[in-house]
Amino acid sequence: MPCEAMNNIATFEPLIILLFTILIISILVIPCAFYIGYKIARNQLYHLNTRVLLVAHTFALIVHLSDRVYLHGFDLYRWLVLLPKSDACSILVSVRQCYYNRVLLNIGLWYCICTNPMIAIERYIATNNIANYHKDRKTGTCLLLLQIIITMSLIICAYGHVITDDARNYCFAANIHFPVKTMVASIIVILMQLAALTAYRHLRSVNRKLKNRLHRDGSSLTKSYQVQESLRSFEFLSQPFETMFYSQLSFAISALTLLYYSASIPEHIYVFLMECAVFFPQLPLLIILNLIFYHGWELYNYLIVLPGVSSACDIISSSDRCFYLRSGFNFGMWFAICTTPMIVYERWLALKKIGNYQKDKQSWIYIIIFQFLLTFFLLSLVYARTSFGKKTYYCLATSTETPYETVIAFVLLMTIQLVSVLVFRSLFKNYANLRELYHTNGSTLTKRYQVEESLRSLNLISTPVYLMFLCQFTYGVCSFIGVMLNEHFSRETFYLTMEIAIFAPEYAVFFSIVMITKEKSINLQNVKSLRNTIRVTPQEYFDNYKKSWNF
Repeated sequence: MPCEAMNNIATFEPLIILLFTILIISILVIPCAFYIGYKIARNQLYHLNTRVLLVAHTFALIVHLSDRVYLHGFDLYRWLVLLPKSDACSILVSVRQCYYNRVLLNIGLWYCICTNPMIAIERYIATNNIANYHKDRKTGTCLLLLQIIITMSLIICAYGHVITDDARNYCFAANIHFPVKTMVASIIVILMQLAALTAYRHLRSVNRKLKNRLHRDGSSLTKSYQVQESLRSFEFLSQPFETMFYSQLSFAISALTLLYYSASIPEHIYVFLMECAVFFPQLPLLIILNLIFYHGWELYNYLIVLPGVSSACDIISSSDRCFYLRSGFNFGMWFAICTTPMIVYERWLALKKIGNYQKDKQSWIYIIIFQFLLTFFLLSLVYARTSFGKKTYYCLATSTETPYETVIAFVLLMTIQLVSVLVFRSLFKNYANLRELYHTNGSTLTKRYQVEESLRSLNLISTPVYLMFLCQFTYGVCSFIGVMLNEHFSRETFYLTMEIAIFAPEYAVFFSIVMITKEKSINLQNVKSLRNTIRVTPQEYFDNYKKSWNF
């Protein structure tokens, strides 16, 4: 039984692809993590205690990724090199070896998970000791020790039933036959993350109220400055804090769900899903590598494998494999397609909250969640007719036999893009009218500044938005025509037409160039405008001097 499970895991293509992707991305991310840690250590905008916690978090992330490089490299070597030369039983690993292979990975992972509660505690201490906290140089070290203790407690809980089997087919801390203690650890993580986020937001609100009270009562300059610096730290930490919260909460919920249903999930599927759940440090590059791997695999089959086999039937793929290969590709593409309406909605929201939008730090979360939901809805239409267990000549999500749901997805795509660009153009007029109204009525400087900044943002993103609209609307039209007329095309012509319509790599290059060029152009215009504003001729200088003298 262990040998059969080992063989299923070692030959499960989606898991091999996932581990290979994690391996490559981990190697790329480690130098970036060193650089981030260096920048945080030198950043004086953070208090020393905050820097200690963040640098330790970055170091734990490096430890986690380094062990991933070793662990997944070792797994892929056993599966791809050793297994073809022997049987599955010979590549089983002992429990002791699994422990040593994965212990640093888990220490780094669980230590990172414990960072948010420590930051919340550090901010609580800073708020309660607001007058003298700038002299505090010991709290960071004490919280570091507390974080290590909590991390080790969670790891002991996760490793509760680790010494039970003589051999393992895959190295996990959790034992799927006795997952209760690991489930308890996951529940503790969920509660810790929720408590940390609640405390953090409450403390930020307390500091804002304290700032207003000190300003109203005319307190000492030292206290006012310390409160201002504390609020500044809250603002700088907000986005990293909430990013860590959502990624770690997602991991804990996913792990808890998988552990609960572990007995009813095939072991190779369980391993794949669990590795996906622990994939949060490297997620940003997944889609790019998925695209590279997908087309690289197809070209390898066509140019290298096909000439060496007797029949083309030997390289026909299965629909299951196509689904796993193309899923990351389609998710990234449809998520990018849904960006245009989200940008327009965000700019519309800024117009509605023009007076207070600079304080809004939460709307982006809801917009991202809505973008995910819209993406999954469109993907559900695209994959509506997907069937498993069949042979397929080329990996496409859409069904060429009954493509009605896919046609609906493309119609929605075109409608969404058209509505988005029309609303975007109307926002320019609304902001221009609002600027004229505020200027005529003599509104507050804050509101006028917000309108000017909004117009500047619209000008900055206008070219990228129009580029997104042009590329994505063209893709929708071409794909719609291709799907509707597919019965009039030969199979190879249809596949060529659909791939030509999906010019995502070219769009990515154009988008990057346009964004960089547009930003440089606007910055240059601002500098020129400022120079023209402050330029004073000698005659104007003497005239102003005479006026001030006469006054």
